[in-house]
Amino acid sequence: MAVLLKRIKYFCDYTKHEDLLINQRTTWLLASQSILFAATAAILIAALRIDDWNLELEFALFVIMLFCIFGILFCRATFISISAADKALHNLDDIWKNEWSSHSHGLLPTITGGEKSYVSEDVDFSKSNHGKGSYISRRLPLIFGLIWVILLCYIVGFFTINLIQKSIKL
Repeated sequence: MAVLLKRIKYFCDYTKHEDLLINQRTTWLLASQSILFAATAAILIAALRIDDWNLELEFALFVIMLFCIFGILFCRATFISISAADKALHNLDDIWKNEWSSHSHGLLPTITGGEKSYVSEDVDFSKSNHGKGSYISRRLPLIFGLIWVILLCYIVGFFTINLIQKSIKL
């Protein structure tokens, strides 16, 4: 019985650890994206107040492009790290099912997902509910990354069009 309790505690501690990693990485993503978007907006507003094309405007657009690239890279790194923690949870769920499902006779709860007593009757418990709770954490880096790509394309297009117009005027 002591071995069983130690093993259950190990699974619970490991699950908490991976859940905390996902939570921390999501928090860091939200904080970094907030700062980057605020800085980008401030520079963009300042750049829009510049009347004619000059070195100051080019530098502002260059800095915005750097913010976009940094935002994309940070989203990619966050997506990879959240996916790694999510995969670890999925592997843990598989190990739990393989080791303990046949021995527990339905007495032990699933490692991830809700139990029958806590959710409605229409939930299929033959399938794993793993991953449904971290759905938004796995999607946020993709959403923010897409926003940065769109902004980068817009800024590069704006920069290119203005450079072409500037070269035509010369």
